[in-house]
Amino acid sequence: MTAADTTFTWVSEGFLGTVGDEAQEWFPMWEPQFPGAHTYDAVKAAAAGLRCRPFAQTVANTLAWDQERGQPDLRTGLSKEKERELLATWHSRR
Repeated sequence: MTAADTTFTWVSEGFLGTVGDEAQEWFPMWEPQFPGAHTYDAVKAAAAGLRCRPFAQTVANTLAWDQERGQPDLRTGLSKEKERELLATWHSRR
């Protein structure tokens, strides 16, 4: 378990388009030009024996991995500072 008080903020694709060319680097799985690029049909894998584990177990294992690695900055994605900046910009638009 984690004690994180996480909230999610959904922002529009249009907003991300205004923040510069770096958005693709900050969100490496976001590919609006290729809708469905990260969707997969796992029917064949399941038929061959793939078994999915519970989501809570995946989250717990990912958290344990993150803590074990000493939490250095990840090589891709947003820095904490950039995330704060983007969220402040998004929320100030209202």
